[in-house]
Amino acid sequence: MTETIHIDGRQGEGGGQVLRTSLSLAAALGRPVRITEVRGGRRKPGLLRQHRTALRALVDITGGAAEGDALGSSEVTFTPGGPPSRCRSGTRRRAAPPFEHFAEAFLPCLCAAGADVSIELVRPGYFPAGGGEVHLEVSPVSGARPFELLEHAPSGDPTCEVHLQNLPDRIGEREWREFQKRVHWPSDRFTLRQQEGGRGPGNVMLARIPGAVHTTVAASFGMRDIASEVVAGHLAGRVRSFERAGAPIDEMLADQLMLPLALMAGGVYRCERVTEHARTNAGVIGQFLPGAVRIESESAEQRSTARIELSGTAG
Repeated sequence: MTETIHIDGRQGEGGGQVLRTSLSLAAALGRPVRITEVRGGRRKPGLLRQHRTALRALVDITGGAAEGDALGSSEVTFTPGGPPSRCRSGTRRRAAPPFEHFAEAFLPCLCAAGADVSIELVRPGYFPAGGGEVHLEVSPVSGARPFELLEHAPSGDPTCEVHLQNLPDRIGEREWREFQKRVHWPSDRFTLRQQEGGRGPGNVMLARIPGAVHTTVAASFGMRDIASEVVAGHLAGRVRSFERAGAPIDEMLADQLMLPLALMAGGVYRCERVTEHARTNAGVIGQFLPGAVRIESESAEQRSTARIELSGTAG
């Protein structure tokens, strides 16, 4: 029987990323995993609803088994079956990338590395009401190739969109005016979209910066009791940070690419600063695949970037 890998959930940030990365690698590699001190670095540790949903979904789609999947559980054991091929899910919520980032930034990079993936947004959903639906089709990788992206090559003008659901237009217009004050994009790069038929109110600002391989997508989410100026200011800050770095990969995508590239043919890319979240991800990947991730910090012309190399397991 394959030896079970033990993961300490307190490592790095000590949050849900440790659990999610561990479960993903266990499913992909067919390795049982035991995670102790689940979310041990958080103020309220233990398994939350979204983490339990992810765990149970992997059990269902791999034909596997899990122990310790009760809410608040501090220890989880997952034994995978076969790999997943199809899923239906998706909402828009803070602290998570929206559909547009997944479809326009993440997937094009994976496809450039040889993946065969397609995605369709059936219905958007906003936290906390939810109700979103996404169809994702994943085919087995038959021709993985190393991914390389070291230089930022703009490919078109950046744009901004505000999506509203069950909210008045004036909210989006106010957000755009504040954003425009900070980044000075012309008004013809702005679009306001009203979405109908969804559950509850919703508001997300999106900035798109087209590149040669993918489109960088930055997002900021509006919520009750958060001023429009704060929502717009957060998005403007993300855009300015990315443009100042001059790297082709933003900090969120840099984190997300590690796991799939480590499972495919590897690669190398330059990115904005490496967040603690990303370093935690790299650390967990290294426990399953020793030496798979190498991070080298760079500094030039008062800009701090990083170079990330993945050795890969397939060719």
